[in-house]
Amino acid sequence: MIRRCVFPLALFHMVCCSGAVAASTTSCSPLLGAWRSDEAKTLANMASVALPEEVRKMFEHDFFGSMVVEFDCSQVRSYYQGQVREADYELVFVSPGESDVIIQAHDRQSPHSSVLTYVMDGNCFSRDIDGLGFSEVFCRLSDQETARFKATLQ
Repeated sequence: MIRRCVFPLALFHMVCCSGAVAASTTSCSPLLGAWRSDEAKTLANMASVALPEEVRKMFEHDFFGSMVVEFDCSQVRSYYQGQVREADYELVFVSPGESDVIIQAHDRQSPHSSVLTYVMDGNCFSRDIDGLGFSEVFCRLSDQETARFKATLQ
């Protein structure tokens, strides 16, 4: 059964259902590490989509670019506007070459699990924002950038 939840990645919106577990070939997960929303790449994706003007204006100025998502081998944490959201996850599918990664996440604030698809492109990944027709892009933070980000949390 597919159940839709209103939680996009920047807005946390996810498609809820279940799946089977698979493994990554290079580490516990190709998503391992910290990733920041890339405003310029996301707005470039958004530019190709016909959106109502009020929706476009809401997203165009400082909406994207601040969320950080951090994956370890079994948990994902997202940091956005001072809030932290945590979920346990398992890999469901990793394509050959690790270009597509699907996880099943179990949000600690909800009884539902969510299946999320990430399209990898070098040091970035994208996640569709359901219902809007474009993807939010996140790019991997370096170790130094991750350390600076974590220092702001304390």
